[in-house]
Amino acid sequence: MAQRRRTTTPRASLNPAPVEARGEVRETMKQPHAWLWGAALVAAVTLAPGLHAQAAPAAPAGAAAQGHRANLFEVAAYVARQKAQALEGAPRRGARATPGTASYTAGLQFMAHDQADSAVAALRAAVRADSTVARYHGDLAFALAAAGQYDSAETEYRTAFRLQGANAWYAVGLGATQVALQQWQQAAASFTIAVQTDSSVIIEPLVAPAGDAFQNAGMLPESEAWSRMAVVRFPDVPMPWLRLASYAFMHKDSAGVPDTATGLPVIRRYRTMHPEDRAGEMLYAEYLLVEGQPDSAAQLAEEAAADTMNRTLASSVLLKAGVAYIRRRKFDSAAVILQAGRPMAPARYVPEFDLTIGMARLPLLGAMYNEAATQKDCSRAVTVDTMLTSITSALTAGAAADSTTANYILSHQVPTFRAAVDNFKRGCGK
Repeated sequence: MAQRRRTTTPRASLNPAPVEARGEVRETMKQPHAWLWGAALVAAVTLAPGLHAQAAPAAPAGAAAQGHRANLFEVAAYVARQKAQALEGAPRRGARATPGTASYTAGLQFMAHDQADSAVAALRAAVRADSTVARYHGDLAFALAAAGQYDSAETEYRTAFRLQGANAWYAVGLGATQVALQQWQQAAASFTIAVQTDSSVIIEPLVAPAGDAFQNAGMLPESEAWSRMAVVRFPDVPMPWLRLASYAFMHKDSAGVPDTATGLPVIRRYRTMHPEDRAGEMLYAEYLLVEGQPDSAAQLAEEAAADTMNRTLASSVLLKAGVAYIRRRKFDSAAVILQAGRPMAPARYVPEFDLTIGMARLPLLGAMYNEAATQKDCSRAVTVDTMLTSITSALTAGAAADSTTANYILSHQVPTFRAAVDNFKRGCGK
């Protein structure tokens, strides 16, 4: 049987259909690196949207005087103080000052001048003088948080909220402190209690911390619901748009196709708001792949990979773009994209690239061999042989990713190529 291959006429077996075209693509190739999007979101939640006057209570006077937008701690402390005074009621005419008033007033003055350590000392004195006043504990918690003493701040916020449970802003401060401590489940619970107690706490500076808490606590339905609310009430805050686009990509139909009808307009909106964000760029690339635009997706991935922190995500997109090119039988484009993505991939995913590179280059080898053999171009015999050796090595390494697919190609297709190439070389006297 082997003697029948003595011919320079191209053989049909030297143009094999890619394995994945026969329905044998592995699920890992369809959705490689699925775990990355969770990591990308965690990394992306460092946005700090500012306070807009129309969306929240007025900023503290001290914050305005210092020329910066108030953060959640500042707003919560300011509004909690006003709420506490309203709940306490106006002091009776002629009533003696509450013990600790002087220390409390001094503490507020220190905080107005950004002297957190001095404020902590003064407010501790106020608490010692009268531990039943929620305001004292609440503003001490604020000062402790400003001084970076989050554990102690958490304790004081708990006490303030226990003393004055109708003041939801203490629960907001508690949640903000727990976010700082990365106590995600506790923070999510605190923010939920705050909103249930008083929905007026839903202000723009709360959007990102609460979203972070729900996301990192693994409460995805709650995070998605929070994001849907946020894009309606605070449409200029970017992060909820990214989260909604991510959740839409997770929602797949029975065929495993993401919800692009919902997600694509959302990610495009996010891109207009935050075009330099690489996480958004990578998610947009994923959507473009689903929409059948591997060229644009690969371009975005390669641009994002200029930042070394994005190389792993970029490699995932480039791998999928390579697979998309193989399905379209654009093997040369696939090989180029995959070779570009391989150095970016984590070591454990390199075999996936090797296998896919082998699958892309094998049809290219068939075309090269057929042309050289038809034209009796012996100058290309060594090139064809070297390419086949390289493909064999890639497929062998790729067996670590999928031994079934790799072994099928190595045992059914590569031997045919090897016999034809060796015969060609012998005919050329190489």
